[in-house]
Parts: sequence; structure tokens; C-alpha cells
Amino acid sequence: MEAVLKIVEECWSQPLRVGDLAELVGLSPVRLQHLFKQETGTSVRRSLLDRRLSEAKHLLISSNASVKEICFRVGFGDQANFQASFKKRFGRHHVHFGWHRGVQLAGYLLTASPRLLGINSPLFY
Repeated sequence: MEAVLKIVEECWSQPLRVGDLAELVGLSPVRLQHLFKQETGTSVRRSLLDRRLSEAKHLLISSNASVKEICFRVGFGDQANFQASFKKRFGRHHVHFGWHRGVQLAGYLLTASPRLLGINSPLFY
């Protein structure tokens, strides 16, 4: 099981299927799923999804990359699936975690220009 865990950790952004992982370690997909869940407490699919979403959250907070770019960078095939999965996992829409859509001020997301909102602080310019 260590080999599968290592592959999941190192290749999480690549398209990984349970069948492919099972073949690599010489197990049936059903047996792999059973052993993986027994050892980790979660399924292979859930483990990959959680890793991808955690990385996406990190990128939304720490980078200027667009949502579309982040979506594909972390291994999602389409933006709609990414957005739905993100909201389901974190309970909030992805725009609440990033600066890329506006300015965050005291926990609120402002999508208008700070100047239009009457904020003349040099922090925003």
C-alpha cells in the first residue's frame, strides 16, 4: 500500500484511475480500494479529490493564477466540476478564498474598484 500512497502523493495532479493504480501494484481494483480504505480511512478517489482541492485552495489564496488555470493545474478536467467540488468540500464558493476577483477587506470580498467604493488608502494602489 505504500507504493499506492506514494503515487497518490506525488502524482495527484495527473489523471489517475483506480484500475491503473491496481495494475501497478498487482491487485484488483476492488481489492485495492478495500485495502486503501482500511489503511487510510478513505477511498482512493476521495484521497485524490481532497489533495487536489487542498492544493487549489492554497493556490487561490497564495497566487494570482486564474480559477481556470488553477482548475486545470490541480487535475480537474473542467471548471464546473471543480467549482461544484470545491463548494461541496469547503462549504464556500472558491472566490471567498482568493484575491484574484477583487480585494478582500475585513473578510468581505469587494468586486468593485476600491476607488469607486471611496477607499483612498495607498494599500490598494
